[in-house]
Amino acid sequence: MEQRAGKGSSEAAQRRSSSRRFGGSGTFASTPTEKKAAANTIETELEPNTKKATEHADESPNTAVKGFEGWDASVGLKKVADTWDQQSRS
Repeated sequence: MEQRAGKGSSEAAQRRSSSRRFGGSGTFASTPTEKKAAANTIETELEPNTKKATEHADESPNTAVKGFEGWDASVGLKKVADTWDQQSRS
């Protein structure tokens, strides 16, 4: 059993060591220029593209609900889509 404890301690030390090699100093730092560039990317690329993707995702279930109108499947699809919307907004 002592070997296991020693091995676990050794593995933990290696993980800590490797996190340092990859720049993991435990703090996050960047220059004002880098922060401004990141904010610009969020505003001009990530937000608009995410909005487009969510609109597309909303269209697909609505189209399926309309396509199955009059069938029990339509009611089920609508319920699932509504539940998903409520959960994803929480």
